[in-house]
Amino acid sequence: MGFVVADTKLPEGKIVTIASIHLVHLDWMRFNARAHQLKLVERVVAARGKSMVLAGDFNCDLIGEEASLRSFVRKLDLRAYESESKNFPTYPSWQPKKRIDWVLTSSDMNFTSYENLQNRMSDHLAIITNLSYTR
Repeated sequence: MGFVVADTKLPEGKIVTIASIHLVHLDWMRFNARAHQLKLVERVVAARGKSMVLAGDFNCDLIGEEASLRSFVRKLDLRAYESESKNFPTYPSWQPKKRIDWVLTSSDMNFTSYENLQNRMSDHLAIITNLSYTR
């Protein structure tokens, strides 16, 4: 499990930090492993001080008992598309019931479209979204 971070320059000149994230599924090796992983991600992306898009398999939801992702989103002032909606389950792909895959953005970014792709190339459904930013 891990993450990859890169900065990209948009045609208008704005720099956006983009991270692809895959957090641990089970906390059996270390209590609160996802919370520890999110603290590391937080340190890395917050130090960049730019607009950001963080996406991937977080293996947890924003509205359940586990508070690690909610805390992460709050600390970095991130947004998720309809974060409390149950309309976008991504796992398992053959009969989705859980929303554990997320696209999170800094507060200067806006979702202009968002959908789960109904293909089964993975055990998770893919998400496709279009974003814009506030100038």
